[in-house]
Amino acid sequence: MAVLAVAAACLLASLAQAHGGPNADSSHFLSVVIGVVPPVPGLELAVAERDDRLVLTNNTGKTVIVSGYTLEPYLRFDARGVWVNRHSPSRWLDTLRYVPENYALPKEANEKLPPEWLLLTPGNTWEWHDHRIQWMGSSSPAGTVTPVNGTFDLRDWEVGIHVDGSFAIIKGRLDYFVEPQTGSGAASSSGSSAPWTVLAVVLPLASVLAAVGGWLLVRRRRCASAAA
Repeated sequence: MAVLAVAAACLLASLAQAHGGPNADSSHFLSVVIGVVPPVPGLELAVAERDDRLVLTNNTGKTVIVSGYTLEPYLRFDARGVWVNRHSPSRWLDTLRYVPENYALPKEANEKLPPEWLLLTPGNTWEWHDHRIQWMGSSSPAGTVTPVNGTFDLRDWEVGIHVDGSFAIIKGRLDYFVEPQTGSGAASSSGSSAPWTVLAVVLPLASVLAAVGGWLLVRRRRCASAAA
């Protein structure tokens, strides 16, 4: 696992430096939610505008907390509404689809601080830019995988959540199309109908890459803030 983490760090160091790029047009990408492991009845998920935003509706009657890029508490869905952790670095990184190179995190963006929850809406639905479901490279991904009928299955993605304290994973897939596609491509999944039935003890490579990538991005922004 240590070797895998080092390899992931080397791979994602370059990606974190090039946050989105000329080939990140959403018309070429489609991100879809596959399911939740283990299934969570009443949890509804979708991707808006093909790969732009992750949408979560909480009809579970339980408290759902979405983990950020450094696995910090990021968003909270409960009976009173949807909240964001003021100190979550993800809160700031997700304000833009593409974060500028000189973007610096404010000092309050510190995942080590206790959560301070700010109300976003009294409802039970929220959508946000989540870079884990997007292509963040600065060049076309066409050369990275073999296409099938003009479609590249780029990678699987995962977003961790806690449901009344119990851990679960939102699982999805990101595809790339050589020819631009039309339509919003919205795709949704209910936790109660997720096809996934087994949660691996060791998280797959995609989880490690996403976690390390988020840590690198946060660290880079924090260094930029300190230098400013």
